[in-house]
Amino acid sequence: MIILRDVTRTYRLGSRQVRALDRVTLTVAEGEFVAVVGPSGSGKSTLLHVISGIDRPESGEVLVAGTAIAQRSENDLARWRGQTVGIVFQFFQLLPTLTAVENVALPMELRGDSGGDYRNRARRLLAQVGMSARVDHLPSELSGGEQQRVAIARAIANRPSLLLADEPTGNLDADSGAEVLSLIRQLHSRGMTVVLVTHDPRIAAQAERVVHIFNGRIVERH
Repeated sequence: MIILRDVTRTYRLGSRQVRALDRVTLTVAEGEFVAVVGPSGSGKSTLLHVISGIDRPESGEVLVAGTAIAQRSENDLARWRGQTVGIVFQFFQLLPTLTAVENVALPMELRGDSGGDYRNRARRLLAQVGMSARVDHLPSELSGGEQQRVAIARAIANRPSLLLADEPTGNLDADSGAEVLSLIRQLHSRGMTVVLVTHDPRIAAQAERVVHIFNGRIVERH
């Protein structure tokens, strides 16, 4: 599903250059659940951005679901992401003026699927994540755990084969975090490939494989 070969990504921070990823090589099999663990600033989020095509490396090769990221235009990548990749963020990234059902329906509307019964499918997805009673609520009317449930429903709206989760429990209390992690495990059990970034080894232990990253380099795999 994912192949990274000698991937390097640098950023300019003030007057200095920071190497966020340093010749990273990583393979994730289809249907695998991999956790990427490392301290703040270790390159975890940059790794997800490179895998999703949100960011491009200076050097190295990135192949995801048979797509060579570097060979696609920004518009092509946006369309490809909408079809292939679901992304869950730590701070939910829900549109504040849209209700839960509208947030979940939006990726389907943007993709322009034929048939177009987006609202009903969005309601079914929200039911799957235990949010049937809150479909018409705005994000500001939902708890953090509820917002993340909506975000997961939105991430899987277009039936992606790959789910990328960037600290999905990092902004939640312990109980809400456990519920969100359970939802992610359920998606994996249905065949979805999952790459989850976390700084918490207890959360990482829920994955099939753990990859440690430090200063932009993969330092340990097990």
